[in-house]
Amino acid sequence: MFSFSVVIPTLHSTFIDQTLDSLRTQDYDLSRVEVIVVGQDRHGLVQEDALVRFDCSPVPLTPAVARNRGVKQSSGELIAFLDADCLASPTWLNTLAKHYEDPEIHVVGGSVSFPLDNYWAVCDNLSWFHEVLPDTPAGTRSHLPTLNLSLRREVVERVGGIDECFPRPAGEDTEWTTRI
Repeated sequence: MFSFSVVIPTLHSTFIDQTLDSLRTQDYDLSRVEVIVVGQDRHGLVQEDALVRFDCSPVPLTPAVARNRGVKQSSGELIAFLDADCLASPTWLNTLAKHYEDPEIHVVGGSVSFPLDNYWAVCDNLSWFHEVLPDTPAGTRSHLPTLNLSLRREVVERVGGIDECFPRPAGEDTEWTTRI
C-alpha cells in the first residue's frame, strides 16, 4: 500500500472543512495518508488532527507557491493535489493507488464534476475542464489541472516544482504538467 501526501492550497476557503471531511472518510488506510493545507483560513475551518496539518502563511500565497510549499513538507511516496473547494469521492485515494500498481504509471489525473446551477460558472468550468469530465474516456492528456492530480514523488524531484511566477491561479497547471 502506498503512502499519500495530499496538498491543498487555501485562501480563506469557506468550503475547506467539507473538503477535509471528504478526505477523512476515504476508503483508504488513513494511517498511510497525510493532508497538508497551506495558506490562510480567516474562517477557522481548518481543524488539525492526526490526518491534517495546517501551514498557516502570514501572507496570501498563490496556489503555485502553496502547492510547492506543501510538497516540500510532504513525505508520501505519492503526492496528490486537491483544491480547497473540491470534494473527494470516498474512493478517490484507492482509485488513484490502483493506477500506481503499474510501475510505468507516473502521473494520474482524476475527473471533475461541478454544480450545474449557475450558467456562467458551468460555461467557465466546461471551457477549462472539458477533457477531464467523468464521462470522457481515460487516456493520455497534454496537460492536467492540479485540482485533482497525483504523481510519484520522483516526478517532482526530476522536473522541479510548479512555476511560481504566475501572479494568479491560471496557467501554472498547464505549464507544469506539460513540462512533466
